[in-house]
Amino acid sequence: MYFTSRHAALSGMVAFALAGTCVHAAPIPWTSPSGSNADISWSAGQSDNGLFGDPIVSGTTFLFFPSAFQATASGGSAQTTSDRLSFQVSAMPGKFLSSITIREVGDWSIEGGGSVKVAGALYVTKLNSPGIGSIWTDTLDVVYQDLDNSTTYNSPARPTSDGGGTWEGIYTINLPAGVTSIQVVLNNILQATSTAGGTAFIQKKVVGGPSSGDDQIEVVIPEPASLSLLFFGAAGLLGRRRFTVHRN
Repeated sequence: MYFTSRHAALSGMVAFALAGTCVHAAPIPWTSPSGSNADISWSAGQSDNGLFGDPIVSGTTFLFFPSAFQATASGGSAQTTSDRLSFQVSAMPGKFLSSITIREVGDWSIEGGGSVKVAGALYVTKLNSPGIGSIWTDTLDVVYQDLDNSTTYNSPARPTSDGGGTWEGIYTINLPAGVTSIQVVLNNILQATSTAGGTAFIQKKVVGGPSSGDDQIEVVIPEPASLSLLFFGAAGLLGRRRFTVHRN
């Protein structure tokens, strides 16, 4: 996993983050695409194909349970399924965003020959000044667990033989001081390829993490008095398995 930072004019770089890399039909908005609470406000929640579904938003947490985000192939065929999630998040006055971490979970299987793969890219664009239009990116680090054969594949390695199990991927971007509003764009791809006599299947089940309290898509916003503690404790925050937009 890695992240990079780029600075450019808002007219060029923000347009890239909002529009993505290809032309799509009209995006599908969340049932409640905007809202707010004591810590954050969010708006323009949508995805290109609706495969992420609607998030459960509780306090500073976003949690998605996709129901049809999958790829299946059989008899020598291949299938690629993709979607792009996007939304904006702003900290309430006097607070800041410090990082965003996204965790994804799913399962997979191969019978009779084939392969599976999950890939993704995260783009975070700064929407407030100074530095408006700055973009930070990260690609998905994936670990595939083959529970049938007690084997682990770490990306770029992936399952290419019969088996089945789970996969987990994580993105992390640390934001510089002073970020109060961002655009989040998440591109996801699932691929299944089969041999002539085989079948392959992969699906995304959770974005943010399992429904246990410590694994979720979350926006964490410390109170102003704790800002100095946030910077000293950044390393500890990175160890928490979450899709997190941290607010200072």
